[in-house]
Amino acid sequence: MNVFTMMICISALFGERVEVQEKTSGPDRGPPRFVVIEKVDKATATVTYQDRVADLAALSELHEKMMEGKQPLDAFLKLMGDDLSVARDVPFPLKTGKVFTADGMELSPEESLKRLSPGSIAIVSTTGRNIDPAFQKLLQKDAIVLAPPVVKDIPRLPPAPRKKPKR
Repeated sequence: MNVFTMMICISALFGERVEVQEKTSGPDRGPPRFVVIEKVDKATATVTYQDRVADLAALSELHEKMMEGKQPLDAFLKLMGDDLSVARDVPFPLKTGKVFTADGMELSPEESLKRLSPGSIAIVSTTGRNIDPAFQKLLQKDAIVLAPPVVKDIPRLPPAPRKKPKR
């Protein structure tokens, strides 16, 4: 996980505002992720893959130590460069999520089940829709793209209490 991603995670976690520079060129949507399908449940039309997400407990602990003065800011930022993520299984319901081929054709849940099997590679869109055409050009036309719905209301942890500066 890069520093920019970690700063966005901290922003979402602690409610801080991060200014992002205006984009000058390149794809309009974020880059997709490649995943390996772990399980396919035909009865519920669900596939499961493993993904890495920010370890919010570790981030929260680091933030609290920094706010309490037990860890200097430079040590905190150095740790931010470490991989503070954990693996988790992600179920993808084919009936509610959208599935595309890399060339843009939307697949039905039935067709998706025929094409996906444990061990197969899929691409996960980070935008809730098919991937940007700039990325589509890099893939074979029959590559499978999973587009999970975007979570709109991400719960935030309350900010750590701030100590008043000593005068």
